[in-house]
Amino acid sequence: MADRPDIAAVNARLDVQMEALARHLAGEPTSKSGSTLRFRSKGSLAVVTAGPRRGSWHDHEAGQGGDPIGLIGHLLHLDMRGAF
Repeated sequence: MADRPDIAAVNARLDVQMEALARHLAGEPTSKSGSTLRFRSKGSLAVVTAGPRRGSWHDHEAGQGGDPIGLIGHLLHLDMRGAF
């Protein structure tokens, strides 16, 4: 049986594709400011796609944020095990 990659390795691979991941999960952004895409009617979900914070996100309505795997879990309503 092959070894399962660790969470940090998966996040590192996903953060370089953060824009594609966010669009796949959340649809088209409502706005873009620099390297941050905003989703939802009020732009409450912010996803950073470039720069030193690339791969991070924050849902201002829910008060949650994190890494790419966390975004998958958040938008698909999965726990960490389900998202990973």
